[in-house]
Amino acid sequence: MELIIILTVILVLALILGVSASAVITGVMLLLILSLVFIVCFFSVCAVWLAGSKKYSGTLSRVDKNPKFKYNSAYYNINGEEFPNVFPCEVILKKYLYKPDRNCVLRLNRKKKVVFDGNAYACVIAGLVLGLSSLVMVTSITAYFIRGGIF
Repeated sequence: MELIIILTVILVLALILGVSASAVITGVMLLLILSLVFIVCFFSVCAVWLAGSKKYSGTLSRVDKNPKFKYNSAYYNINGEEFPNVFPCEVILKKYLYKPDRNCVLRLNRKKKVVFDGNAYACVIAGLVLGLSSLVMVTSITAYFIRGGIF
């Protein structure tokens, strides 16, 4: 929230100091492209972890606070060992998605000691598809804008 306020103040100061509206719009679009590149990189790394994982059958043991992070995570038992899910647990549908002692198919990354459940698997795929398509769309709009197609 503070970041949005700071960026808004910088934007208003730039307009007051006489920076053209097209330069401000271009800067905002370039920041948007940069953030989309980080999002695509994040989901690409997760996809590499997912590709390097092996399929196992496991049971949900608990949903508890992850000691490394500040969010709740689902913990799964695989062959007597407990592994956390790579992503935070879904809060809204928690009682439907995380039923105790439910047997489920998981992808275990032993190197990182995390599992990908069905939700994490779907998040990685959706994040890559939506992130890449958004990046292509925003980049093409920005390129068109910079070449003088708008205004």
